Amino acid sequence: MVKLFLLAVLAVAYAQQDYDNSPPEPYEFKYDVTDEEGNTQMHQQSSDGSGTVRGSYGYTDKDGLFRLVEYVADAMGFRAMIKTNEPGTKSGGSADAPVESSAPEQ
Repeated sequence: MVKLFLLAVLAVAYAQQDYDNSPPEPYEFKYDVTDEEGNTQMHQQSSDGSGTVRGSYGYTDKDGLFRLVEYVADAMGFRAMIKTNEPGTKSGGSADAPVESSAPEQ
């Protein structure tokens, strides 16, 4: 019975641990990497500390085909804009994400 009591006390003490509930802090990061074949991947993101996050990610292949996604995530949700020159794409929208294509018409 004493063991059960001690386990209950330990369980309550563990459950009452403090957790960091501090507000978001500003941050930013970025990377831009090119492989040995000439393909590039990039990503950059920043937050203003109020919960708004802005950024972009994308790639460019060795032949110059690219896709860039610029985004904002805030109280209004996640919104993205896609820029590309990939063959077969055209400007418009898909799944509420505007697409801006500079690919030649086929």
